Amino acid sequence: MKILALIITLVSFIAAEGQQLPIYTNYNFNLFGINPAAAGSQSCLDLRMGYRRQWLGFPGEPKSTFIGVNGSFGKKRFNFHGVGIKVETDEAGPMGFTSLSGSYSYHIKVNKKNMLSLGSSLGFSQHRLDVGQVTVEDFSDPAITASQSQVLFPQIGMGIWYQSQDRYIGFSARNIIENKFTNFGTDSRFRRHVYLILGKSIPVNDNLFFKPSVNIRHVSRSPLAADVNLLFDLNDLFEFGMSFRGGHGVSGMVKVAVLKYLTIGYAYDRTINKLRVGGANSHEIMLGIQACPRGEKKGIKCSAYD
Repeated sequence: MKILALIITLVSFIAAEGQQLPIYTNYNFNLFGINPAAAGSQSCLDLRMGYRRQWLGFPGEPKSTFIGVNGSFGKKRFNFHGVGIKVETDEAGPMGFTSLSGSYSYHIKVNKKNMLSLGSSLGFSQHRLDVGQVTVEDFSDPAITASQSQVLFPQIGMGIWYQSQDRYIGFSARNIIENKFTNFGTDSRFRRHVYLILGKSIPVNDNLFFKPSVNIRHVSRSPLAADVNLLFDLNDLFEFGMSFRGGHGVSGMVKVAVLKYLTIGYAYDRTINKLRVGGANSHEIMLGIQACPRGEKKGIKCSAYD
C-alpha cells in the first residue's frame, strides 16, 4: 500500500493542476525547447539532445528525453528567418506522452548588438495511460475504467525573444490551447505553461565569465515557480556552477566543450522537499552539436548562453 500511495502521489503531481511538462535544470542548454522564437538565434545549425531521470529510486520515477534541431535561412541586411523541429517524451509511472512540433521565428536586427525575434510552434502530443501498471482495490475507480488509453491533442506555442552580445530575455507560452481530457481517467485539463527566462554574462577577468540566469514558470491555477542558475564559464571550454529550484532542490552543473562543435552537459539534483524520502537524486545529461559553414555569421552571438 505504501508503494501504491507513492505512485498515486506522483501521478497526481504530473497530471493534475501543477507542472505537466518536463523541467530541465540546464535550461540554458535548450532555450529553443522552451521558446520557439529562439529558433535560428544561434549562428549555426544547432542540434540538442537530453535525457533526465528524476527522483532516482522513486516508484514510477519520471524519465524525460528531448531532441531538437534548429537553424536560420534567408539572411538579409537586417532580418532573417529561423526554423526548428522538436520531439519530446515523458514517462511517469503508468502515464506518459510524446510530442512533435515545428517552429518558425522571424529575427530583426535592431542594431549591430541587439536582436528581437518573434516565433510560434505547432504540433501535437499523444498522451498514454497504461492501465496494466495501475493497482487499486476498487476496480470501479473512474480513474482506470476509462474508454480510452491514448489521446491525441494539437499543441500551439508562441514566444518573443531579445538578445544582445551579453544578455538575453525571453517570454513564451506552451499549450496555449488548454485541451481537456475526457474518457481518459478522471476528466482534467492540460494547462497552459508560461515562461520568463533571462540571463547575463558578466566578465570576471579575461578568461572567466559569471553567467547568472533565472527561469520563472507559471502554470494555470498554480503558484509561480523559479529556477536560478549561477554558472562560471572558463574560456568557452568549461562551465560549472549551481542551480536552485525554489523549495524543491539544489543542483550541481558542469558543461564541457569536448570538440569545437560538440558540447556535453551534466546536472545532478538533490531534492530537499518531502519527496527526498522516496527519491532524493536526479540526473540529467545533454548533448549539443553545432554545424557551422565557413564564414557563416547569421544572428548575434550571445555570450550569456551556449
